[in-house]
Amino acid sequence: VVMALGDSVTAAFGMAGKSLNPFSEFGEYRGRSWFIGGDSKATTTTSILRHYSVDGLMGYSKGHHLPEICFGPICPPLQRRHETDQLNAAQSGALAMNLFNQWNYLRDMMLDDKTIDIRGSWKLMNIFIGSNDMCFSCTGLFYTSPEEYERTLRAVLEDVRRTMPKTFVSLVEVFRVSALHRLAESIPSCRGVHRLLPVQCSCGFLPSVLGGDKLRKKMDQVADKYNEAITRVAADFQARGDPDFAVVSIPAFSHVKEKELEADFLSTTDCFHPSAEAHQVMGALLWNNLISPRENKTSDMPPRSEWDHLIKCANKDTRLYVD
Repeated sequence: VVMALGDSVTAAFGMAGKSLNPFSEFGEYRGRSWFIGGDSKATTTTSILRHYSVDGLMGYSKGHHLPEICFGPICPPLQRRHETDQLNAAQSGALAMNLFNQWNYLRDMMLDDKTIDIRGSWKLMNIFIGSNDMCFSCTGLFYTSPEEYERTLRAVLEDVRRTMPKTFVSLVEVFRVSALHRLAESIPSCRGVHRLLPVQCSCGFLPSVLGGDKLRKKMDQVADKYNEAITRVAADFQARGDPDFAVVSIPAFSHVKEKELEADFLSTTDCFHPSAEAHQVMGALLWNNLISPRENKTSDMPPRSEWDHLIKCANKDTRLYVD
């Protein structure tokens, strides 16, 4: 069983890029989402798992549809599309505090699904959250603080451990959103786009003359503190030595710099969200991190020339590392 909590990145918002059809351009392409997408020919962490003959793998999302959106702490009800989303509970605009809502939805759905063997099946959960928290961290809202971020992660994971035995949680470290802004400003077709859409990232999209550089530096500091919290939380759960529950911090993109990225990493919809190609790279990097011991995990972006040959091959001795 695969399942996911997160924000618009895991919901795959805007992946398809600019289109004459606004319903396509501003849609969520969950079937091609980097971790949990299950569409045919999509390269995702889940599709790699399926390639290696995980029989009866369940939970992967399919297709695309209009966004399921959270507005700060409020996530309006009746947005869910279970038939296609499956166990991808991510919502565009979600903050860390929204993880409670996402987990409650997932847990109840899984407990009601008689085809899922809660006690006997191993489950792989991916959590990637924090970009929107960073984007509003300069506002002073308490729920974007590193302390509140850590408290939320601990509380959600404690309930996952209590109700879902045999669960492996990949807790993915956040990347610096400021790097995406600087990349966008270096691309002629993207230059200035963020100034037209400041609501997407209030603390990150202000121009330099209005103090944007200082705010982006503060965002980077918040990102570092979020990642320190992720490392602590994972280490604390691992220290318990629970044979049926593991939490592993995944550095995958935490040290990505704009100079390591190419223009086609960004969606042409808003020059901010990952493109379809970026989702494939992210899915491969997560897979590589999952099957690598701590000393071999990576946290930066490989050169563009390596994007088509990223996936590490598995063999009969390959395991998901908990160290």
